[in-house]
Amino acid sequence: MSKGKARLSRTSIGFSILLLSVAAPASAEPSWECLEPALQQELENKLQFQDDFSALVAAERPDLAEIANLAASASKSGFEIRYSRIAWLWENHRARLSSPDSFWSYSWNEGDTKAWRLADENHAAAQDIDDSLKQRLREHQKANAFRSFASENRGKDPFLSLATAFSEQVRLYRDSVEECY
Repeated sequence: MSKGKARLSRTSIGFSILLLSVAAPASAEPSWECLEPALQQELENKLQFQDDFSALVAAERPDLAEIANLAASASKSGFEIRYSRIAWLWENHRARLSSPDSFWSYSWNEGDTKAWRLADENHAAAQDIDDSLKQRLREHQKANAFRSFASENRGKDPFLSLATAFSEQVRLYRDSVEECY
């Protein structure tokens, strides 16, 4: 290949790459209108799972019904706070939710907690309730029995079927969020 043709080839390739990078559409930022339904459905699915799990525990072990309900309440509270934090991040630090994965494992720090709590008095109240529920759960006299029962039975039906159905639903909601990007 002659020197002129080699230069032309390199120039053509460089120009083509430049043209493609300029002409290629940038990925659009998703809209909250696209994301919110999937996140709301995911939240509702998690809340329902907690209710269903609690009901199964109560049916199998009536002596654990109280702590099963308390555990469901604590988990549901945490899920609602998570949803609230994601909405707050979307409003205040959207760049931190720049990919579908960032919705499922977002970073959160003390400064975020403080700003989130100050942004709305309902946030502070929700966090206080969540903290109280988790404390009550840790201190419950049947906490160890409940954890043992849940651990021993999570791989058996009807618990396994419930968890499998829940996981399949979560995957669908995550796919929905991914489609927004």
